[in-house]
Amino acid sequence: MAMDTDDLLSRLLDVLHDAAAADGVLPSEPALADQLGVSRPNLREVLARLQAQGLVLRRRGSETVVNTAALDLVARFDQTFDYAELLEALGHEARVDVLGADLVPLDAVTAEAFDRPEGTIALRTVKRWRADGRPTMAAVNLVPMPEGTTSVPPDVTTSVFDFAAEVAGEPVVWTIARPGAIALDEREASWLEQPVGDAVLTIEQIGLGRSGEVLFTSAEYHVPGVVPFALVRVVPAR
Repeated sequence: MAMDTDDLLSRLLDVLHDAAAADGVLPSEPALADQLGVSRPNLREVLARLQAQGLVLRRRGSETVVNTAALDLVARFDQTFDYAELLEALGHEARVDVLGADLVPLDAVTAEAFDRPEGTIALRTVKRWRADGRPTMAAVNLVPMPEGTTSVPPDVTTSVFDFAAEVAGEPVVWTIARPGAIALDEREASWLEQPVGDAVLTIEQIGLGRSGEVLFTSAEYHVPGVVPFALVRVVPAR
């Protein structure tokens, strides 16, 4: 039976960690394919994905080198993740609070972002994540709802990725994230239990389906110093 791509990726990441602990070089493609019990085309496909993520460097006629520094990154701006799972991976006890949930009409600016008519009804949720009891992130999520929706769904605790996919009938396959920074106003400060005027990291996100439709937007407010966000950029060959 052919190995599932995700299974191959998981096993290959284990190989990368082993290589990083040694000389930082992967075995040749034929040797690696034999070791993992997969075809070379399947292996090349997954290696190409890892190279796009900045985890390996492949050059024709050269060894495949592991980016050992990137392997240690837990939170990357260019990758999506469940924030509670991320906090737990960092050794924290995570908790999510729903601070509010209501139905709102999209204003002109937000409706344009969704490519929907102004006044379209959306579910707005405000959630807060705690690490070891300390507020560390808050997010305001918007998900357009089916026409005729008049009440808030009974369970709004699910992740915005899963909820938006259920409403739209298609999964979220891409997100576009724009980081920034702001000084907290009174409302945002109350969410994070921080002084008004404190600076926080912001991440504005839109979630896209395979069809290209915008399935949700999210405005995140991160207390600095809790999650070590980073970005891997691949330098083109010169």
